[in-house]
Amino acid sequence: MLEVKKEIMINKSLDLLLSYFMNPRNIMKYIPYFKEIHQINENTFKVTLKWLFSVDFEVIRIFQKSTNEITYLVNRDSIPRIHAQLTHFLASIKQSTKVIIIFKYQGPFEFYVRREAQKFLENLNDKIFEELSELNMIVIKEGVIKDDKFKDVIDLASIESVNSETELVLSDGDTIVRISFNNGKVIRTLGDINLLRKGEIKYLIKKKI
Repeated sequence: MLEVKKEIMINKSLDLLLSYFMNPRNIMKYIPYFKEIHQINENTFKVTLKWLFSVDFEVIRIFQKSTNEITYLVNRDSIPRIHAQLTHFLASIKQSTKVIIIFKYQGPFEFYVRREAQKFLENLNDKIFEELSELNMIVIKEGVIKDDKFKDVIDLASIESVNSETELVLSDGDTIVRISFNNGKVIRTLGDINLLRKGEIKYLIKKKI
């Protein structure tokens, strides 16, 4: 099993970077050939890799709150058999955050995978800092809910806004509703939640950085 390790310092808060790395889309967009990602449940995702062929992987996210450790596990027992693990250890140091990233992989094309992993990690610090500097808000959570579960995501967006403004976006495919929160209270609403169709509703929660 190959292992690639990278240690970086990012001049951003621990909470911000935890939110950033908890969203697998923020990681996947820097990895070549990862083209699609679909959330199955709170901590399980289906990722599609397209290179010489198209392969689907199940990815499981594990978060250890006590140690600020985020791990993504990839296991595929059918051909091609692949076992991989991407772990992030985060620690606050003064005004910055220390991030240790360890990637482990067992499967085909290990030489090529090592080369791509090293390339990916080499410039990761600059890419993340540049992205977070350009954005006003980052997505901290997204998924699909039933229309009778609005209260759950509204409560979550409200709680997340205690230290920084958040925006909850709800969409049924045709109608979009945006609700902004600050210090646990609604500060503005665009659209009418009652106009959303019954059934499954896509949502995302963004947080100001």
